[in-house]
Amino acid sequence: MQQRVTSRRVVKGPAPPQCFVQQRLGAKDCLIATVATVTGIDYTKIAEAFGIPLNQRGIPDADALGPGIYLNDAVIPLYRLGWVATPLITKEHPELPDDLRQQHPDRYPSSDLTKSLIAGRKAIVSYIDEDETVGAHSLVWNGKEAIDCTDGVIVDLDGLTLIEALLMGRAAAKG
Repeated sequence: MQQRVTSRRVVKGPAPPQCFVQQRLGAKDCLIATVATVTGIDYTKIAEAFGIPLNQRGIPDADALGPGIYLNDAVIPLYRLGWVATPLITKEHPELPDDLRQQHPDRYPSSDLTKSLIAGRKAIVSYIDEDETVGAHSLVWNGKEAIDCTDGVIVDLDGLTLIEALLMGRAAAKG
């Protein structure tokens, strides 16, 4: 297995409050907040789609949430909500087996290639923060900048090594 690649988040400035859905204090709910931001769907409906109950204060149940939701686990709930999500696993992903990385080098884009592929598109991107209490973390990519729903800041994507991304789009109407 590849060595775990971590990144340090570099803040470019605050994001306008109306541009993101705030994570719930103390919860590992970055994917719920980022999906709500990208899709414009209410946080409560996103949590429900992922099968995560909320308490009376709207905070996800820690036992149901566990360490968080993996990006790939969002594909089917998103489809049910009228969105399609194309997962991209980068060569830098620490759980990508070395034999796959070596046998099929063109199947897994680099972090830099992934950044170019998402330019101008809505996406959710993930990296591993050097702060072990944060660990794997997801950000909103609105097509031109990354927003961290934890604290509502714009993050310099150039300084991060992406491990995966979900390219987002509206599902075609059934016809």
